Amino acid sequence: DHNKTLLSEVSSERQQFYEKFFNRLYTYNGFYENVPTVTKYGHNKHDFISSCTYQGKPCSDEDVHSLIHSHYYKCFTFNDINTTLSNPYSNTTGPTGGLSLQLFLDTDENIYAIYNPEHPTSGNQGVRVVIHEKGTLPDPENEGFEIEQSHSVNVALSVTRRELMKPPWGECTEHPLLDEDGYTFNTRVCQMRCLQKMVYKSCGCKRGSLPMYPDVENVQFCNKIQYNEWIKKNPNITSLLYDLEKLQCGMTEYNLDVVLGQDDCQWKDNCSYNTYDMTLSQSQWPKKGVELDFYCRKIIHLPNYNNSSVYKAFHDQMEPLCTNIYSDSNSNFTNWNGVKQEVGDQLRENFIRLNVYFKDLETKIIKQEPDFALGSMISEIGGSLGIFIGVSIITIAEVFILCLSIIRVLGEKSKVMSTPDPKGVKQWP
Repeated sequence: DHNKTLLSEVSSERQQFYEKFFNRLYTYNGFYENVPTVTKYGHNKHDFISSCTYQGKPCSDEDVHSLIHSHYYKCFTFNDINTTLSNPYSNTTGPTGGLSLQLFLDTDENIYAIYNPEHPTSGNQGVRVVIHEKGTLPDPENEGFEIEQSHSVNVALSVTRRELMKPPWGECTEHPLLDEDGYTFNTRVCQMRCLQKMVYKSCGCKRGSLPMYPDVENVQFCNKIQYNEWIKKNPNITSLLYDLEKLQCGMTEYNLDVVLGQDDCQWKDNCSYNTYDMTLSQSQWPKKGVELDFYCRKIIHLPNYNNSSVYKAFHDQMEPLCTNIYSDSNSNFTNWNGVKQEVGDQLRENFIRLNVYFKDLETKIIKQEPDFALGSMISEIGGSLGIFIGVSIITIAEVFILCLSIIRVLGEKSKVMSTPDPKGVKQWP
């Protein structure tokens, strides 16, 4: 009977697990928290970024750094906090004065993909782009936009700088670099760190989707399960219950006021920061008819071409055409016409061009100022006080003169009234 009870409990817990937590675990984030090495299957930097130019010159390898994200795995940042560009200032508007990337998606690569019908962005194909202030930690899961393959996308930027008032008029502060990872202060990231601290205090685990800090570096993920225990015929029920409780706790939604009410989460906005307004436009790329030129004049001459995924995917088909492109044009184009529909569509399906540049060179500044600065307040008080003092002196002088006049009049009247009439009678003045 005891064994039957145990088996019943195990069956019940398993059923509960699959019904409640399967969709949470069957995500890229769930795989990341259970098999951290899964990130090695992400794109290689030189494969993904097939071409990079900044202000018309090739990017150096140090201009782009990688970052691991729990949902997107390998991400790449141009001009991050560890990068020092040789020319960080732009004095030209338009695509030629900014960053231009050609990205290779390798859509034919045989990698298992995950689709979760409950996740709003699951099953997408393309590239996630985040434009953020230099030095801040990007948050691609909650910020940014997506672009699809077979397109050239232009992102025109306008910069707005916000300057908030410092105490005693405002509540902002000048934040130093964050001690945990060296990134500069960002309100959104600070909120996420505070949420991570709340999860750790409440559940004893961490979320892979939230920023890390030293105290949770070696802490287990909330979605981490004891897989070997779950597939046993007679598992340890205590272990299963522990996994379920941890999963349940990790899913808890916390009120933002409660999260920010923690003793070590009393953050304030940075006194100055930049925001970027974006204008997006796109067109088909490469257009039909230029695929051969695109590959033979650009792709085949890339520095890492022979070791790239592009080489493996297209070289056998394209190399003979590129070899003869200038020597025997009629024969070459006859051969190209035979394969252009299929190969052209494959090229478009695998490439994206992204141009990021400044729409204008002006920075819009939104600045908070007190209604009365200290100097203005003193000036106003001084001016008002001067008027009041001037009026007061005039009033006192007039009262003094009035009193003297009254005294003089009374004195003269008294003198007249006391003069005797020679006839022995009083005379009216």
